[in-house]
Amino acid sequence: MKRKLVIIGVLFCALFGFGIGLCGQPQFEAEAALLPNPPAPVIEVLQPAAEPEPVKLYSEADVDMLARLIYTEARGVKSQTEQAAVVWCVLNRLDNPDRLENSIAEVVCAPYQFDYRPWAPVTDEFKALAAGVLERWQAEKEGAKDVGRVLPPEYQYFEGRGGRNWFSEEWKSQEYWGWELPSPYED
Repeated sequence: MKRKLVIIGVLFCALFGFGIGLCGQPQFEAEAALLPNPPAPVIEVLQPAAEPEPVKLYSEADVDMLARLIYTEARGVKSQTEQAAVVWCVLNRLDNPDRLENSIAEVVCAPYQFDYRPWAPVTDEFKALAAGVLERWQAEKEGAKDVGRVLPPEYQYFEGRGGRNWFSEEWKSQEYWGWELPSPYED
């Protein structure tokens, strides 16, 4: 009778999960013995997120427009620094929050501001100069320091006289920029 009760008890425990499986082993070991080796845990290594490409603040059309502007406003100026300053003058106006223009084209084509001629040639020399200034301006907008700016932001006007362009903070001012910033160009 005792033997019957033990057998019934073991079967009862095995059937109803009281922690003892067949042959007196704990139940989870008996079940684990029936399963194949479990796969190793997968560890996913997260890579740092790639920096998004900065949004380009100008287009190829802007480069061409500024190259034409250099041609009409400064082709007779011998200094590449002073030619680049024409482009910086446009960008200074664009960056001025008090002005209404919202694009390079709007600044360049504003009435009575610049001598822009859409039929002027786009020379390789002036296109490279315009593109270079725009790249420096883009870098400055992204937080770079000492990008090679040749005209401070407050200088937004100029007039040509004697084969040079004279840059000022106010229209028709007699106080002109003195070229104190180091130039990235060899003049």
